[in-house]
Amino acid sequence: MVSKREVRQEGHRRKFLAVVDSTPECEKAIHYAARRVAAIDADLVLIFVIEPGDFQHWLGVEDVMRAEAKVAADQALAKASAWAVKFGGITPIPLKNSSEKRRFR
Repeated sequence: MVSKREVRQEGHRRKFLAVVDSTPECEKAIHYAARRVAAIDADLVLIFVIEPGDFQHWLGVEDVMRAEAKVAADQALAKASAWAVKFGGITPIPLKNSSEKRRFR
């Protein structure tokens, strides 16, 4: 099934998606995306994917690991957001993982 494109509808804005991780290329990608987004008046969406834990036997350990991963994601997204403000003067939309379902319009 093909969804209807919303590009020409009133109020629609283009979005750029940048993945936030610990690679050296991350800062360069955000730098490029922030400058591009600022130039074309679009939105920048930053995503940090938290991989699911594999500790099904020890729920206490899994909860601690999940909490630590969320803290690390928050820190990485804050740092990436600061880069976006510095490089493009824009405020990005942060997403922590794929379980946060949002519909952008």
